Amino acid sequence: MVSNYMVSQALERLIKKVHMLQVRIDLLPSVLSKQFVMDLKTLSFRATSSSGSTILVNVGEQKTLEVLKGLKDPVTAYEVAAMTGRARAVESLYLNVLHRRGVVLKERQGRKAVFALKEEQ
Repeated sequence: MVSNYMVSQALERLIKKVHMLQVRIDLLPSVLSKQFVMDLKTLSFRATSSSGSTILVNVGEQKTLEVLKGLKDPVTAYEVAAMTGRARAVESLYLNVLHRRGVVLKERQGRKAVFALKEEQ
């Protein structure tokens, strides 16, 4: 049988651990860049329609999709980055994730990869 004393001791240990975690979380902004913290805060997901099906994309991917929707010709991650104001590596990541989900077409042209939004059928 578990006594009230044992329960209260376990609860006190948990409260201490939660407090320690809160202190570590509060220190994160000083360790991480402000942009990274802002990116973490914007990891909400939205539904978007593509090729007749609904997919979930995060806010960053949504911005990349909006750029692609406004273009006719395939573009590189560098060109998308210039339009969104984000780093090429970030856009490359988003474009490749969208390609793996089947939302974006990817084609190699020499060393470059170009991306285009799949046409809705």
